[in-house]
Amino acid sequence: MTSRARWAAGALDLTGDIKTASQYLEIGRVADATGLSTNTIADSLTRRPITNPANPRGALCQPVARVGDVPLWSQEQVDEFLRRQTAQEGSETDLPLVTSAEARERGLVSTEEIAELFDLHDQTVRRWQRYDETYPGAVAKRDRGGRSGPPEHVREMSAVLEWAGTKGITVPGTHTAPAVAS
Repeated sequence: MTSRARWAAGALDLTGDIKTASQYLEIGRVADATGLSTNTIADSLTRRPITNPANPRGALCQPVARVGDVPLWSQEQVDEFLRRQTAQEGSETDLPLVTSAEARERGLVSTEEIAELFDLHDQTVRRWQRYDETYPGAVAKRDRGGRSGPPEHVREMSAVLEWAGTKGITVPGTHTAPAVAS
């Protein structure tokens, strides 16, 4: 990484102050404390800062200090990551499990279905979920209908379409976000 990296711009430069720098955590210690891989933590440094206050990785995407090009995190950042992770796990486990039929009846859709509707890559939709705190949250988990894997988080399609309309995002082939039946 270079000192011109986005994360380095706001990080306190502790080059030459090893005593103070030793009070911070290097990437390996952050990985040990959080359970994230060093690659996952480093990947967050190369992306836009995560501003969604519920996203645990948002607590780590901007190291508070550095020695040259080496990022350093505070214990408070790790503590905040763990707090957010606990809150997120609690909210995810509280989501009701619905069948595919129930999800269709209630107008609940997965990330992949939203991406398909807007003719986007699913990673674009995942970025909306990670970075935009106004993006509608998951309201349930849907079984995979006999396919293997964990349940999919689903959102209310009407809420996603309303959100898209406020952002000026349109469904291909239309000039505006489609009207949502009430």
